[in-house]
Amino acid sequence: MRPAIYIRVSTGNQAVEGHSLDVQLDDCYAQVEKLGFDRTEVVIFREAGASGEDMDRPELMRLIECAKQHELSHVIVKHPDRLSRNMADKAIIVRELQKLGVELVFVDVPDWDKSDEANLLFNIISSIAEYELRQIRRRTLSGKLRAAKEGQLMPMGIDPYGYRYDSGNLVVIEEEAQFVRSIFRWYAHEGLSLREIAARLDELGVPTKTGRSLHWSHATIGRILANELYTGCYFYNRRMTQKVKRATSTLTPSRIRRVKGFRPRSEWISVSVPPIIDTSTFQLAAHRRQTKRHQGTRQTHQHLLQGLPVCALCGSRWHAAAYRDRGGRAYRFYRRPANRSGCEQVCAHQCKSIRAERVEQQIWQLIATRVLTSRELVAEWQAHTQAKEARLKESEEQMGRQLAQLLQMEKRLLNLHMTGGIERTAYEIQVARVREQRAGLEKQQDEFALRRAALKRLMQTHIDALVQMLQSSCKNLELISFAIRQRMVSLLVEQVAVDAHDKTAVELTLTGPISYLGCPSKVL
Repeated sequence: MRPAIYIRVSTGNQAVEGHSLDVQLDDCYAQVEKLGFDRTEVVIFREAGASGEDMDRPELMRLIECAKQHELSHVIVKHPDRLSRNMADKAIIVRELQKLGVELVFVDVPDWDKSDEANLLFNIISSIAEYELRQIRRRTLSGKLRAAKEGQLMPMGIDPYGYRYDSGNLVVIEEEAQFVRSIFRWYAHEGLSLREIAARLDELGVPTKTGRSLHWSHATIGRILANELYTGCYFYNRRMTQKVKRATSTLTPSRIRRVKGFRPRSEWISVSVPPIIDTSTFQLAAHRRQTKRHQGTRQTHQHLLQGLPVCALCGSRWHAAAYRDRGGRAYRFYRRPANRSGCEQVCAHQCKSIRAERVEQQIWQLIATRVLTSRELVAEWQAHTQAKEARLKESEEQMGRQLAQLLQMEKRLLNLHMTGGIERTAYEIQVARVREQRAGLEKQQDEFALRRAALKRLMQTHIDALVQMLQSSCKNLELISFAIRQRMVSLLVEQVAVDAHDKTAVELTLTGPISYLGCPSKVL
């Protein structure tokens, strides 16, 4: 078995006297020689830039594993706070090493375990180290908040997609920013799901921020869509966090920091950054995310108004529900939240449930009638079609720029291969990958061009077909697919206020874009 030295600093640039890695190493080597060992026998565990607050440190965990393999006889550490600043963690590490028969030696606290007095001194020193850690954390947080109030950004672990951190500021990376705009456009205007957006980015060969993953995830897309940073406003002091334990396969459960809540918005600190998208686009995407959250993802029974009804009297959100009778016939309805025994009543007005088929037919007839008699909506449809055509053209141009970049990349690879900078096998693999991306882009570019040409040609045909389809659907809802009906309702109606406390009549009030068409309250 061999002696080991463990040295640690909290940050990469911490090199004050008595704490730098070199100073610690020299003092520990001197202790090694006092113990009668040769320097060549020593195993060094060097922890640079690791906080003493956490136990989940790579070199410390490696030291414990070596001790478990009975490879170490002694562990020499400059000061107890280098091992850990947390008293509970330090006690666990000491107890584990003692159990494994490893002698722990502190250069600054000799014979720390030889008497009760020495052990008391060791615990006092550990308590002071933990107090210092809390003071350091408080001063660091205070400094960060002061810098944020002055408009300065702190370095981030990973820069937000579309930005690069540079001397206290975020700088837009246009190559990434164009895809941020595309993500919001695909979600807010074209109605793509998070997974469909991730698949499209993969098809376009767009690299992720770190490059460690070959594929985009829907979770990453969701975080981008929810981040107000892209509107030009970054917030500090927004979240409240705490350290929680997580189980590990090593020495003991380690601690990770998790969000436990959010502070009041009045306490947030706003720092201006260059915007990538406008506020209206962000709000449109946020509205769709909120609507999707209320609608849910699983719909065994199709409810046209799912997520929209609220009580007009108390504001509680109504639920879509259904049941089957003994004959297997399904009954769909909307109801107020159920009151639970022992809990305060959700709605004190005892509103009755309403049959889904009846209310959906009435509201759809109202929507169809208003759409058919609205010249403004036809004009809006034409403007929407023209905007969609412009977006398709923009996507084509974006793909054209990416194709040009891939062609340049292929030429660079060829030059590298011809000059001996890359072997033939590696060249063929990389060129094949580039050509595969080019083929996918060219195919998509052709599809977008065809869609744009067809869109302009069929615009009036679509309007005529829409009018005919709406007229027929007033008598029979099933003539229009549920997906199309739900899409139209979500575009025109933001909320349906239900007043069902009267046992003989139900009043529904529709709010949202449809109110601009002169839509009245509807009494059933």
